[in-house]
Amino acid sequence: PGQNLPLSAPMPYPLLIQIENTAPSRPQAGLQAASLILQYITEAGITRFSAIFHRVPGVVGPVRSARFITQYLYHRFDAVMMASGAGDATLTRVVRDPGLKGGFFNDYAPQYFFRWAGRAAPHNVYTRQDQMLSIAGQGLRPPTSTDLLRSNDWAGTEAAPHVDVPSMHSSFDWSSGSYSVVTDGQVQADVLYGQVRPQAVVVMHVRQFTTAQIHDVNGVLGRDFDLNSGGAAEMYAHGTVVRGRWVSPGEKLPLQLLDAAGTPVGLPAGLAWVLLAE
Repeated sequence: PGQNLPLSAPMPYPLLIQIENTAPSRPQAGLQAASLILQYITEAGITRFSAIFHRVPGVVGPVRSARFITQYLYHRFDAVMMASGAGDATLTRVVRDPGLKGGFFNDYAPQYFFRWAGRAAPHNVYTRQDQMLSIAGQGLRPPTSTDLLRSNDWAGTEAAPHVDVPSMHSSFDWSSGSYSVVTDGQVQADVLYGQVRPQAVVVMHVRQFTTAQIHDVNGVLGRDFDLNSGGAAEMYAHGTVVRGRWVSPGEKLPLQLLDAAGTPVGLPAGLAWVLLAE
């Protein structure tokens, strides 16, 4: 339902939607309409997406569960979180976080989600445009940021038409004004828009570690991320790369991308694909 709807008008509040990225979930719906897609490793070596939307398509999904990293990104981007539940450890953090009250929803809240008969559970939880607009309009707090800095000026001169991130099972190739995306050997596609084509790719090197908490129904220990200490970063656009670093001004402030001289780097408008690599 809603697949043929045009993009919504800009929403009063951005959404952060947890989207699955395993073979049974592909092709996903709505990825190309996101402003940012943040990709990271979860337990068992699979990757997951946290997608930031300022305008929403007719449908997005499959929606899956939140992780510790989702909570951090929620604060960084002042977004309402939409996720299909969470493990006990994550849910405990969410309940104890006053900034998250009212912002976390799961598939037991049917007003925000539906199950698509075209896929088997648990890969069948989606959200429609009317449901996303309903939750985005709640205005839980005044947003303080949109997402990463954007700019029409790009200083990259070092050619880098191919980007390979083996630890994330992903690669990107610049052609015809945007990047192709291959994950786990499969071209990343979108049932609404065809092949997913970001305008920029960012590789942030982030310290990460295994926790003592179980995040998975199979009893696998979860993964946590240090989004406070900063680290190296490579920023790709127009087939070139700017090498620098990412920094964190504060736990509830947007992340910043800097070049080697410490000057802020603005990404081109459109979809930006950000990988939280080691």
